[in-house]
Amino acid sequence: MSEIPNMLLQEEIEIDLFPCQEDNKWGFCDKDRNLVIFYKYDSAGSFSEGLSLVRLNREFYFIDKFGKEKYLGYYESVNSLNDGLARVEMQGEYIERIDQLLENKYGFIDRTGEKVIACQYYLASDFYEGFSVVQQEYGWCIIDKNGNTVSQKYESMFSVINGFAIVRLNGKYELIYLKDNEFVSSKYDASEGFIEGLANVELNGKWGFIDEAGKEIIPCKYDSCGSFFEGMAKIALKDKWGMIDKLGQEVIPCKYDYISYFSEGFAIANLSGKIGFIDKTGKLTVAFLYDSANSFLEGVAKVELNGKCGFIDYNGKEVVSFKFDAIEEVEPDYEVPYSIDNEIGNFIDGFAKTKLNGKYGLIDKTGKVICDFIYDEIGNFEGGTAWIRLNSKYGFIDKTGKELTENNYDGIGCFSDGIARVKLNGKFGFIDRSGKELVKCIWVEAKSFSGGLSRIQLTGNEGFIDRTGKEDALDKFDRSWWVFEENIYQEQIIGKYGYIDSTGKVVIDCIKYEWTDRFIDGFALVEQYGVSGLIDKNGREVIPYK
Repeated sequence: MSEIPNMLLQEEIEIDLFPCQEDNKWGFCDKDRNLVIFYKYDSAGSFSEGLSLVRLNREFYFIDKFGKEKYLGYYESVNSLNDGLARVEMQGEYIERIDQLLENKYGFIDRTGEKVIACQYYLASDFYEGFSVVQQEYGWCIIDKNGNTVSQKYESMFSVINGFAIVRLNGKYELIYLKDNEFVSSKYDASEGFIEGLANVELNGKWGFIDEAGKEIIPCKYDSCGSFFEGMAKIALKDKWGMIDKLGQEVIPCKYDYISYFSEGFAIANLSGKIGFIDKTGKLTVAFLYDSANSFLEGVAKVELNGKCGFIDYNGKEVVSFKFDAIEEVEPDYEVPYSIDNEIGNFIDGFAKTKLNGKYGLIDKTGKVICDFIYDEIGNFEGGTAWIRLNSKYGFIDKTGKELTENNYDGIGCFSDGIARVKLNGKFGFIDRSGKELVKCIWVEAKSFSGGLSRIQLTGNEGFIDRTGKEDALDKFDRSWWVFEENIYQEQIIGKYGYIDSTGKVVIDCIKYEWTDRFIDGFALVEQYGVSGLIDKNGREVIPYK
């Protein structure tokens, strides 16, 4: 098989793909829930460093965002790529003379599947910033990506984070840190690692900060502290919270019961059980009136008072009145940039999902109702549409609240190729994003569309339909399923297997093979008379049966 090129890194491919499941098989959809890689895997993970780890028939593969597979082989377990390497678990060796199975061992492979660190460790963490924590026969140590040991052995050890690791030696915990490519002891007891050039450290129960040279620039005098974010860190003294800058100046004095990090220039503060907002100078901008609050997002913040929810602006002006039982986030059609304390319940893309008298609707930032409070449930918007449920029946609405379909379906699926599977009276059909019924609900079973076709079942036998409902190869085969390469599919007739193309044309007859596998890189494994061999897409036997 050809290798997956190193150029296929996640940040270099614009499309974002996410694992999705149908009928106990996993595939991948884009952010609009359009199916991109068809459902065929027994398990699938999120993409990491441009590749996803998938499993099929107890074997593992890496796949890229084009569905190109790289066979990894058989392992007890494989982790996703981290820092260019993936942890693998190999079954322990069986020693016949003592009738004993040795413990499983861990090692690492790279993105091509090549084993770069042998399976020799009893336990191993994923690599992070070039290092992994591993357990050997007589203790724990740190290794680099070449498998070199870069620390002494310890009784126990936590993962390396931002150049630091907490270890235990002779029953006492201490902090070690990276210096000149080797981990050495420090005088500190704990740390969350370097963020924005500084690391919080604990010494004898008190917290302060050191720089990357190890110099203590903010003394260890606080009862607790957080890491720096946008130049400020939360600190606590005598159960009261404030904030300091990188010079150690207390910008906000320690007088609050709770304080959040800043979002859009404002932080949530709790004083004597009531919530308000302060700015970065410590000035109170919204009075301590509320029972709970979310951080500001898109210029407004959700607040709660006496069991009812509403929205306020930066000045504390009420922009949506306090009448709602609950306000929930409407998931966007795009990825929201990360920020600390980005709680749910704020406006996303101008919408907020709200609940009134037990029913859901949508409002805009002025409090105007754009979707009436009539639904038992509203899903998240994907591609401009959201599913709704009313009296156990489902339909779709757009961002204006307009119902695109009658709410009469027993079930609905995700959009794939711009088409969603729906269920009515126990039968399946398909609709487009406008709610138009493209294929009537007449099929006993129907799979999501891929490559312009859906696998369907009507009278026991299986076949395919196109987007108009036209039947291809129906009632001819006992069973059909996707082979997932260049629109070639496996088919079965009376216990024999072959292949058809996307038009239903038979390209390899169902006359000789007792079993067939899917095509990978132009070749498929087949079985005849109990022995196996390889064929190409023309049915030519390229590796003899043996």
